[in-house]
Amino acid sequence: MFEKLLARLRGRAAGFEIPEPVFAVPFETEVSDLDEDEVYQGYTLEDCIGAVYGLEYIDAKGARSRRRVTLRGVGRGVGRSDEADDVYYLRGYCHERKAPRIFRSDRIVSLTHLGTGEVIEAFEDFLAELHARDDTSVALADLRPAVNVLAFLGWCDGDFAAKERAEIVRYVLTQHGDAEEDRVRAYVDVVHPDPDTFHDSLDRISGWNATKTKAFLRAVKRVADADKIISTEEMDILMEIGDVVKS
Repeated sequence: MFEKLLARLRGRAAGFEIPEPVFAVPFETEVSDLDEDEVYQGYTLEDCIGAVYGLEYIDAKGARSRRRVTLRGVGRGVGRSDEADDVYYLRGYCHERKAPRIFRSDRIVSLTHLGTGEVIEAFEDFLAELHARDDTSVALADLRPAVNVLAFLGWCDGDFAAKERAEIVRYVLTQHGDAEEDRVRAYVDVVHPDPDTFHDSLDRISGWNATKTKAFLRAVKRVADADKIISTEEMDILMEIGDVVKS
């Protein structure tokens, strides 16, 4: 029964055209033929971080490309070979390939946050910080599936309102009191899940215990009610959430 419901969800969610993030700076893209070393190696979408970056990259064959990548996670020592290495790996969704990809930090030439225009100068340190697990990182890792679903609900009508964002921040801080509010808010402001991320996250939430599930469903109600308007798109998503996640 659950598999049928999830299949229905995937079909419905895939039909939504979620607006692309608004970029503060222009970024000219350029990609050549498929770079075999960049192919996504099956990391879970639970690792999604959500901001979109302009990435200039040189692959193993020396081909240079420029692309927009939604950052989904950072790993270390998880290369294609069986021998572990000490390189950070950026995992994300490439908007030029329209597919998940993986990029080695030692082949990244430049990294730009396309939401703010900030050029990440010391990107090795930046990736190391993302890879670290402090209280806020732990909170976001634990509740990332829920944040993805709640943000998708907020975005589905094309207007992710400030009150909807505030309710998501409130939810995270209620569940993890040690998390830093400013960092949680900054994360919620840039997260922009696609339909694949939405249904994968909902799948994970379906396995949560009763207490955690009830807290999530309360947050769903608060986000839906935040702007006092429930659109047709939001109603469809709410029905799908109710089908898959039971309190």
